[in-house]
Amino acid sequence: MCLCGLNFKLAILDLTMTETLMVEENKALVTSTIEEIWNKGNLNSIKNFISPHFVSHHPRNRDEDIHGIEAYKNWIVKIRSAFPDITFEIVNLFANDNQVMFHLRGKATHAGNFGNVAPTYKGINTTVTGIVRLVDKKIAECWGIVDFLAIEQQLGVIAPIG
Repeated sequence: MCLCGLNFKLAILDLTMTETLMVEENKALVTSTIEEIWNKGNLNSIKNFISPHFVSHHPRNRDEDIHGIEAYKNWIVKIRSAFPDITFEIVNLFANDNQVMFHLRGKATHAGNFGNVAPTYKGINTTVTGIVRLVDKKIAECWGIVDFLAIEQQLGVIAPIG
């Protein structure tokens, strides 16, 4: 084998290892974000994880997209006010390049106003599935779908199906 072929194979191996390392770093960042911001409620750490140009895309209405760190922080405060003990368990985490897909299982107690629903003090379980895009080792965009139907059914706002 000529050295050119060996150098090419080493370059490909190095590139593959670099990409694998980046993917693992991205997964670790998403895991840390969920743990620090959502599970611990540590909003002082938000700038360590979230890009200043962050956008959380609303699944149905672009007018309700969240733009920027402060708007995202305000949204988290709103959710944590309704569900102060909210925690998420990571069920699945997949990554490709600068995108990470997550599937979470959440649980909480409804101890504050949730929209027009006064506290019921009921425990709820839900799921969240989404994709985040990272830029410069921070989350720049998020597309997430929360099972709000399950939450509303458990709170008694909507009758269970079936």
